[in-house]
Amino acid sequence: MQSAELNYPIHDKELLAVIRGLQYWRAELMGLQSLEPFTIVTDHQSLEYFGTKRLLNARQAGWAELMSQYHFLITYRPGNENIAADALSRKLDELKTQKAKKEAFRTLQVFKLATQPEEGWPRTVPAMASVGTSAEPADFAYPFLTPVIAALDEQIDAPAESGHVITDAVLQLNKTHEDLEIYRERARRGEAGWTILGNKLLLRQGRLVVPDVNEIRTKLITEAHDRITTAHPGRRKTRKLITSLYWWPGVVGDVDTYVANYICRPSKSPRDKTPRKLHPIPPPLRSWQSVVMDFNVLPKDKYGFDNALVMICRLSKTSWTIPCQKGATARDAAKMYYEGPYRIFGLP
Repeated sequence: MQSAELNYPIHDKELLAVIRGLQYWRAELMGLQSLEPFTIVTDHQSLEYFGTKRLLNARQAGWAELMSQYHFLITYRPGNENIAADALSRKLDELKTQKAKKEAFRTLQVFKLATQPEEGWPRTVPAMASVGTSAEPADFAYPFLTPVIAALDEQIDAPAESGHVITDAVLQLNKTHEDLEIYRERARRGEAGWTILGNKLLLRQGRLVVPDVNEIRTKLITEAHDRITTAHPGRRKTRKLITSLYWWPGVVGDVDTYVANYICRPSKSPRDKTPRKLHPIPPPLRSWQSVVMDFNVLPKDKYGFDNALVMICRLSKTSWTIPCQKGATARDAAKMYYEGPYRIFGLP
């Protein structure tokens, strides 16, 4: 928040959070205008009645005009029931149980990577050497992902509807599956790019190694590609989402195959028509056989004319200008051409 926004009353601070959310997800929310109203959940009950408030200050009036563009419904939910949102704003020492503190820390670490990258953290993943291979620069590493992976490795069970379920399965398979033993041996020998975090997690250049078992790789790609928040990205964006945290042999090829075969791809047809060969316009055979004409607005002269019909021969580039009024119609243009070039050169 800016320094001036810190001085807002509590009601305006809560409303500012709603405004920021509407602006951030504007592209997605504007498409819901013809459907049922979407729901805005808040722990500030007075916001439910903002739409019926009669007296508004200048700031609230501007926000009300912005909110009028959306079709939504504000509902109240007490703070102790709105755990997912409170985890991002409450201090850890305010949480009662150790499990709640671990869950909050885990969530904050993931959001910190996405919203507040530290100095020196890469914002993009380097391009792979070729499609369908797992080639990557030998000297590149992902040290900035270590705190995130460590946060996800906390020994707490994710709810059944949580997006962490697949991540928890990957963490468990990474630590125990026998297919990764050959990679663990390479890490123990100290080969470049291979490490074991906390004597448990096997990492390839800072990314979790995912075994090929129980279709867990496909589930990871599905989680990254099919969520509403990612909006079915293409190959390049899906690659970045997967390769920023996970690695397995042929990860890029698997991502490209998934995106190429997904049902959303046929609907993304090109907007323009198939281009054809260019056909040049044949040159005219005589003067004034082909004519271009247009009106040109000019300052009003002493005779009251403020417009001019300009006609140019495409072959000789000779021009013919006739003054007229701004309100000249197509009938007037035809009459001016009849009284001008037509009487000398005939029809074009």
